[in-house]
Amino acid sequence: MTESPDERAWRRDRRAAVRRHHPDVGGDPVALQAALADVDRRHGRGPATPTAPRRVIVVRRSPLRRLVTGVRRRIPTGWPGHRTGRDLD
Repeated sequence: MTESPDERAWRRDRRAAVRRHHPDVGGDPVALQAALADVDRRHGRGPATPTAPRRVIVVRRSPLRRLVTGVRRRIPTGWPGHRTGRDLD
């Protein structure tokens, strides 16, 4: 399946916007949504009316989880509770 030049330009512009504004590289989620909407509008795609930005949930490890992981690394391998250890049944 071949893409038209318009399709390629649209994809190229969207990828450039994502590289610039993605939250994983320090961008703002609201700015990313606005940039993608702008690209879609320039290329005549997407909804005719602007939509509200989506809510983004950032998941981070809790400090307790980091503490437990660190402690489990220090337990000898054969002991129960080690991250690669076996349970005693």
